[in-house]
Amino acid sequence: MKKTFFSSAIEIDVAARRALERHGHALVLGRTLLFFAAILAIAAGYDRHSPALYALGAALLLFFLCLLQLHSQLRHQQLLLHGHMAVLNDYMARFQGSWHQFPDTGAEFLAEDQPQAADLSLFGPDSFYQYLSVARTQAGRRRLAEALQPAPPDFAALRQRQQAVAEIIERQRLAIDLQGLSRLLPEGHNTSGLLLELQKSPQPPSPALLWLIRLLPLATLTSLLGAAAGFMGANSS
Repeated sequence: MKKTFFSSAIEIDVAARRALERHGHALVLGRTLLFFAAILAIAAGYDRHSPALYALGAALLLFFLCLLQLHSQLRHQQLLLHGHMAVLNDYMARFQGSWHQFPDTGAEFLAEDQPQAADLSLFGPDSFYQYLSVARTQAGRRRLAEALQPAPPDFAALRQRQQAVAEIIERQRLAIDLQGLSRLLPEGHNTSGLLLELQKSPQPPSPALLWLIRLLPLATLTSLLGAAAGFMGANSS
């Protein structure tokens, strides 16, 4: 991916954030006015014993609840957008050379019986892992660490990985969207419990969930292809 792709995507997200903020302000104002209008209508209905005013107050309260639901949905959109922008900013950090500040260095994957991993800067501060990692879960970090092990995988696994990267690299925006969704998870989230529940579930997971399970690991592997050249250039400069 080119730097211009990410800078353009950030500009789009900034415009979307401003639009959501304006929409949010309008919703807050609207629900506040509706709430006070509903209270006044109900109070007037009580004073005048007017069923019509009671009905008006109830209708206004219903609209107020609808605006609360809309505002909740807008907050969710803002959270998704915030995660999306964080992903884009991390990619820009790779271009700008500030990726060394990423907190996930993969130092825990350094092994004494594999000194070549340290020699090749595969794990630890200023490492290939730190440059590449977009993982948010423990399982994702382990998968990336396994992919970076000095010992090459068998040919069948290598071909499968190449096919997976080729598939996801054609869906760049989808990969970024999935990474943005992953930002809703806590850092280092453990998904083993969720996977166990899915295995125990009497109902098979939906096709959309199956695709999500397949594509999340692929989104991590995409960085192996798209960022290798940038890392080598950053270390040589």
